[in-house]
Amino acid sequence: MTTSYPQRGFTLVETLVAITILMIAVTGPLVIASRSLTIALAAKDQMVASYLAQESMEALKSLHDNNIYTNGTGGRVWMSIPGSPMLIDACDYEQAILCDVSGVDISSYGSPSITTCTGPCTILLEPNGFYGHRSGTFTPFTRYFYVRMSGDNPDSGMMIATVEVDWLEGTVPYRVSLSSELTDAVR
Repeated sequence: MTTSYPQRGFTLVETLVAITILMIAVTGPLVIASRSLTIALAAKDQMVASYLAQESMEALKSLHDNNIYTNGTGGRVWMSIPGSPMLIDACDYEQAILCDVSGVDISSYGSPSITTCTGPCTILLEPNGFYGHRSGTFTPFTRYFYVRMSGDNPDSGMMIATVEVDWLEGTVPYRVSLSSELTDAVR
C-alpha cells in the first residue's frame, strides 16, 4: 500500500505577497542610491562653480597687480583695463554692464582679458579642458564680475570686486558669490 501526500504549493495570493515584499525591499535602496547620485552631482557642480569664481577673482587680482606694477599707485590707473576705460566704468552692475575674466583668456598685453557681456557671460568648456569664452561646449555655468567703489570717495584707493557664478540643477537656481577688496597698495 502506498501513502499519498497531498500536493502543496504556493497559491497565487502567497506569490503576490512575496513579490510585493521583495519589491518594497529592493525599492528603498534604489531610491537612496538615486538621491545620493543627485546630491553627488550637485556637490560636483558647486565645487566647479567655486573654482570658477576663484579663478575669475585671481585673474582680476592679476590684472590689478599688473596695472600697479606697470603704472604705479595713486590716482585711478590701477583700476584700468589695458587699452580700455576704467574697470569701474567698464563693468558696472547697476548699468547692466557685466564682465568676466578668465585665466585662459590672455590678452596681447600678457594679462587676463576682460570679456564684456550683455547679461551673465556663458562659460564654455574648451577642447583643452579649461573653462573660458573662446570655443567649446556650453556648460550650465554663467559667470560675471562687477566692481564698485568702497565708500563715497572715488579716489579713496579702494574698490570691491564681486564675482558671481550661477547655474541650474534641474529647475533650482544656485549661485556662488565671492567678493574681495582691492586697493592701490602693492601686495
